[in-house]
Amino acid sequence: MPLTRDVKNIDEVLNNIDRVRCLDFFTAVRQCYSSFNQFHHKYIYGEFASCRKKTERISLCLKWKMTKNDVHKQALIENLKEEKNVRREENTVWELRKEPPANW
Repeated sequence: MPLTRDVKNIDEVLNNIDRVRCLDFFTAVRQCYSSFNQFHHKYIYGEFASCRKKTERISLCLKWKMTKNDVHKQALIENLKEEKNVRREENTVWELRKEPPANW
């Protein structure tokens, strides 16, 4: 279950957290740092993408997988939930209209 920018995918990861591979988080970080993604983010948002949270996920995943400590698992889940909430807030680009403009 590769990690992409799709919110549904994050839901899938959260539902199957015990089957997550740390390699998927590494792939997401590599994609985040790619020149295409960085320039796309700069064009859309006016700044380069911060990949810090994605990098944290690798560390949390490795700690959880190596120690089997639920504290790291819970921290990983919280990290994923934060991104899910941020993505939903980012989608509010246009003001929602209830009816067409007066001069339409």
